[in-house]
Amino acid sequence: MTDIFIGYARVDRKRVLPLVRGLEALGANIWWDAELTPGQDFAQEIETRIQHARRVLILWSKEGMASHWLRAEAGMALGMHTLVQATLDDARPPLEFSALPSLDLAGWKGELQAVEFRQLLDALDIESPGAISQRDVPRATATREEVAAWAIAQATNTPAAYDAFVDQYPRGEFADEAQRRIATAGAAKDSNIFISYRRGDSRAVARLIYEHLKQKVSPDRLFFDVASIPPGRLFRDHIRDRLIKCSTVIVIIGPDWIGRKWLFAARINSPDDFVRMEVEEAFRLGLRVIPVLTDIQHLPRAGRLPPSLRRLCDIQAASLDLGSSYDTDIELLTAAATDSVRA
Repeated sequence: MTDIFIGYARVDRKRVLPLVRGLEALGANIWWDAELTPGQDFAQEIETRIQHARRVLILWSKEGMASHWLRAEAGMALGMHTLVQATLDDARPPLEFSALPSLDLAGWKGELQAVEFRQLLDALDIESPGAISQRDVPRATATREEVAAWAIAQATNTPAAYDAFVDQYPRGEFADEAQRRIATAGAAKDSNIFISYRRGDSRAVARLIYEHLKQKVSPDRLFFDVASIPPGRLFRDHIRDRLIKCSTVIVIIGPDWIGRKWLFAARINSPDDFVRMEVEEAFRLGLRVIPVLTDIQHLPRAGRLPPSLRRLCDIQAASLDLGSSYDTDIELLTAAATDSVRA
């Protein structure tokens, strides 16, 4: 269980970091979006974390006021009666939250003995450095609701169903068995990596990623179309055969990933577009999808994508800058892509 969920606008990350470190120094179990990894469904992860947090700390700032995500997080916490809010500058909370108390952290310089920080501890119900590390005692017997949820998970019998059960009942009577079944399913699945890209958009980047991954995992665990499609084999059939054996799909997205318009429609909107088929099939099979942004800052807007691909917009993307940060970016991507791949 997370003690404190911290919501903030990303432009304020440097200001938020000392606060996170201060709370962690007191033994707090903190969750903030720096813990998101490429490939995670961040919308679902954030919702789950807020649901299981003892307190939700929302940090407002002038620049952060425009964040729809921050307002949504605050709204969810308000409905659950776990909201604590503070300001990082002279901003005021939005109108819908203005009736609630708000702490002023604009003058806080990171000192743990400062009045502002002590006031925050009081608002978060942290009575002493040791108090926050207390955990709920696991239930000795399952509730009727848990038994019903476990029956549904067993009937569905997929890793996603068991994962959802653990999220809902992390200390439940069947949680250990659910975790065991998740691990068993993961071990049974081939841990291959599929690299999806549009040739006219990011061929060179795809090659760089492929060559780097070859240094970490066996080449026969990588599907990169130029290197591994046998001559004479139908592309569509080969994609499906390989995806069934994969656990992770890297989707490289550059400036022209959607595809130049043909007959007034972007290529990604065509059901026969190979890139679209790759991502659709990955979602259908429940594979881990890691979007990788290169030469662009953001994922395409959901409205520009066919409905079957809009889940991409809810997944944490990795970045690959071919400039000064390339070495760092490629190592982070490799770590994310290979964390479930057996050598």
